[in-house]
Amino acid sequence: MITERMQVQAIADKLAGLPAKLKAGELSEPWATCWRVLESSNGTTNQALLEALKDEPERERIVGAIL
Repeated sequence: MITERMQVQAIADKLAGLPAKLKAGELSEPWATCWRVLESSNGTTNQALLEALKDEPERERIVGAIL
């Protein structure tokens, strides 16, 4: 099982442009959504991530965990 911390680290790594250690199908929500957004934006844009989470009730916690 992949822990939440491992999922968050994988997203942070992807955001930083580092090689992915996980595959999209291994992530649970909301981390899978974050991953898909970063993949569609080439993994380097904070703005795309923030826009995708704009209606997420736990947005601040999610973004805080990643950053």
